Amino acid sequence: TTIITISQALILNCKFEMLIVMCEVGNLCTLYSCNAEIEDVVENRVVTAVNGMHNGNYTNNEVGYLEISGTKRLSYFPKGVEMFFPFLKGIYITANLKTLNGDELKPFANLTQLVIAENQNLEKIPGNLFDYNPMMESIWFNSNKIKYVGDNLLKSLSHLRRADFSNNL
Repeated sequence: TTIITISQALILNCKFEMLIVMCEVGNLCTLYSCNAEIEDVVENRVVTAVNGMHNGNYTNNEVGYLEISGTKRLSYFPKGVEMFFPFLKGIYITANLKTLNGDELKPFANLTQLVIAENQNLEKIPGNLFDYNPMMESIWFNSNKIKYVGDNLLKSLSHLRRADFSNNL
């Protein structure tokens, strides 16, 4: 059993909506999404709650896309997201991430799209980042400060259709 104190809590304030995203090259899909705002951002906090009014009969289990943007104080990939959104297909983060590693994406086996953009401190992408995400189709690492990409980052991604590393450094 994990005990999380209030000082370690991170709350996602979601605006739930239907979102049109690129699901395959040339094809668009509609996914139920959470466009999250985060008020208080401190290192290594764990998501303990999700606030917001769902549309119709939708629940957290139908959320397929998570967007966290405009939060320049967020310097780490939020932990515990999978407890609220277990079936994510897409994650979009524009913040101020310092690091990423394969363990952070491990809970998201169904992930097909990852956008990590406009992070002014993100300099490294480890080669094992997608070890647990074999269905990945699209990745965007544009407009970061990436100087180093680990060996074999894309090697096992047989479904990959697009990789964008533009506007780095």
